[in-house]
Amino acid sequence: MRYFKLVSVAVLAVAVSLAPGRAAAQTSQAEDDAAITQLGKAWQDAWNRRDATALASLLADHVDFVTVLGPKGWLKGRE
Repeated sequence: MRYFKLVSVAVLAVAVSLAPGRAAAQTSQAEDDAAITQLGKAWQDAWNRRDATALASLLADHVDFVTVLGPKGWLKGRE
């Protein structure tokens, strides 16, 4: 019986310690999803305005961008 109580307390302690991590991971996932959605909207808005400067500002300096031309349309770098 004492062993059962000890194991129960250990399981409860582990469960309680993992709960904040799980909530943080879910929050992080939601924040990531929102950031990706915002990036897509910013890209779409810049594209529709035909604003190449705004499009380029959304890319990293070391971007590899493949156009519809495939390997012949491979652009390296933001400049």
